[in-house]
Amino acid sequence: MAAVAVNCKGLKKLYCDSCEFGAKGMNAVLDHSSSLQELYVVNLGGLTEDSSVIGPGVAAYSLKKICIKGIHNGQCFGPLIIGSKNLKTLEISLCYGDWDQILEAMAEERVTGLVEVHLKTIRFTDVALAALSNCSNLKILHLINIYYCKNVKLIGQLYINGGKIGDEGLTAIAKRCPNLEELVLSGVNPTCLSLGVVATNCQNLERLALCRSNTIGDAEISCIAAAQCIGLKHLVIMDCPGVTHHGMEALLTTGCPNLVKVNVWNCKRVTDEVWPFWSDFTANSKSYFD
Repeated sequence: MAAVAVNCKGLKKLYCDSCEFGAKGMNAVLDHSSSLQELYVVNLGGLTEDSSVIGPGVAAYSLKKICIKGIHNGQCFGPLIIGSKNLKTLEISLCYGDWDQILEAMAEERVTGLVEVHLKTIRFTDVALAALSNCSNLKILHLINIYYCKNVKLIGQLYINGGKIGDEGLTAIAKRCPNLEELVLSGVNPTCLSLGVVATNCQNLERLALCRSNTIGDAEISCIAAAQCIGLKHLVIMDCPGVTHHGMEALLTTGCPNLVKVNVWNCKRVTDEVWPFWSDFTANSKSYFD
């Protein structure tokens, strides 16, 4: 890796998957690659010592994207992440340990140009999310199988897949994200307590997906309808066994005046009784019902 670093001065993208070199080889690249823009590191086998420190190196000035996955002591990339002031995209997946300190330090060091962040199956708390809230350019935040998280700031798109977010966390999101345009909840179990706040506070919300939830039922769909979520144009309800035709009737007859597209998949309690209401709704819209 030292030879690659010294001889490939124009290197812009590096992808390492299941390689056996460690911190020394990675630092050689970072110390010599002043043009490196994208770094992907997956299952780096040589990182066996907890004391490994990677970066920042000269590459920190050029890096726009960092993706690390499946690294037991992934925190050793902390100096690189914190030192990459021009970073636009950060992806951390399946990396053990507590990430609060690194994400907080990143915000304190003014890595505020982040536009897109993906955090999957890692551990952090509200401390880290509060730090991310200082990234004023953040537009896309994906949280997948995360733990103990409650708060995020105003962003355009939010995807939450699994994890332990409930009413408290979703209410915090709704209160702090008035400009939210797209919200996807999969494997999350909110109730009308938080969905009502989302519908009321997020007036710019255009796309809402509620998937694989055991708590979303008629009351939750009815509260979205009652809040008159005026920006909502596309609603997806999938694998929510608590939703019946009663909830759909409330949605189609009383709420969301600009709704033009609804997809309902695998909600077996939505019966044919909803079709008269649906016919009236589709007469003046582009919607379809799957």
